[in-house]
Order: sequence, then structure tokens, then C-alpha cells
Amino acid sequence: GTERRYRVGGVVIFSDAEIEDQVEPLMLAGASGFTRVGGRLGFIPGTYRAPTQELSVLIGDGFEFTRLKTGRELPTQVRATYTSAARGYETAELAPWDIPGAQAEDGGIPAVTDMRFDMVTSPTQAMRLRKIGGWRARRQKALTGVAPPSAFRMVAGATVTVALPAPFTALGGVYEVQGLHPAASLVGDDEGVALRCPVQLLELGPEPYTWDAEAEEEEIVEEAFDATRTGIGLPGPLSATTG
Repeated sequence: GTERRYRVGGVVIFSDAEIEDQVEPLMLAGASGFTRVGGRLGFIPGTYRAPTQELSVLIGDGFEFTRLKTGRELPTQVRATYTSAARGYETAELAPWDIPGAQAEDGGIPAVTDMRFDMVTSPTQAMRLRKIGGWRARRQKALTGVAPPSAFRMVAGATVTVALPAPFTALGGVYEVQGLHPAASLVGDDEGVALRCPVQLLELGPEPYTWDAEAEEEEIVEEAFDATRTGIGLPGPLSATTG
């Protein structure tokens, strides 16, 4: 059968905390997040967004490229819990999920990360979120630099294709815009570029959002709860037979 990809179920109690912190469990249930563009709060959906722009040049004195080291800094296994509707809405745990190829890539060093999906009542939905969260946590490449005026439309949360010329072709790929802060140079003393766009990028590919139900969906065993009591055993001797 089929079901809706993202559903949310639970209770949110509003208190003195920031509104974004209070609704975070709802955002996790949809593999989504917040973004701010021009001081306005935006929503990033839990799906792959194909890039609509290409960044082929950076201006200024240079750029900064970071690639996280493999090992214990990156997770290789995800342990996830969700709220099971079939178990009286108690917390249930999925089987530990090994991120494909992660431990071998990290030299055989295991690293476990825990994820809680309190607003998720479907085990299949929790499996999808576990995969998305695990792959996103292993993102390694980050690029920071000053983009030309053509990058003005690259708002936070959008995706862009990076295609820098040689010898920087290894930095190429699809990135998610983490932040863009355009600045005007009114006197033209910044290499003649009137509008400069400092940008922060983090790699993002379509792999986390793909789903093969036949290969990736694990079996969930659910036993019906029986609240009836057939009797109470009186205290007495116990015996056990071992083989």
C-alpha cells in the first residue's frame, strides 16, 4: 500500500521559548527547516530541489573550501526512535541503520548518532527521515567566497551548481545556499564590482531523498496489547531446565 510521505501527529505546548524551537519536532517530522531571507522567515521543504543557477566564478581575494575529516566527526550509523500508534503511542525504536559505505570510507571507525522523531507515528516515515538525516549529517564539503552580482537571486535554502574553472574543478557539484549577504560598493573600489555577494554553501545531492521501498523498508513486528489478566501467580519455588 501507500501512505502520505510526511505526516505530523502530537501535542505542542507553547511556553516562553522561541517559536522556532517549539515547533522543531514538527519540522523534523517533515525533514524540513527554516530559513531567513531579507529578515523574513522562510520554509525549506523536505525534498531535493534541483539547482536553477550556476556559479562559475568567484571574485575578491580568494575563497575558503572546507572538507570535514572522516572518522568520528561524521556518523556511520543512525539509531532512530518514533511514536508508535500501534503500541499505544509509546516510543518505539527502529533497527540501527548503517549508512551505506560510511564506515568503510571512514577507515572502519564506527560513529553512532541518535535521532528522535516524536511527532512521527509511522515507522516507514521514520525510516525515510532516518536516511535523510543520516546522509545530511555526513555532508563534508563547504564553500565560502564572494560571488558576482548574478548570484543575487541565490537566497538561503536554494540550490546551485558550482562549476569553477581549472584548477578548481574538484570543488564542483550541487550545493545548498546557507547564507547570502549582498553588499554594495558605491565608490567602485572593490575591483570595479558594484554589487558583491558573499555566500556560504554546503554540499547537497539527491541521494538522501531517494527511496526504494523494496530494498530499504524494514519489517516492523507489532504485537497487539492484551489488557486482560488471566490470574496472578502466587509466590513459590521456581525451576528451570537447561539444555
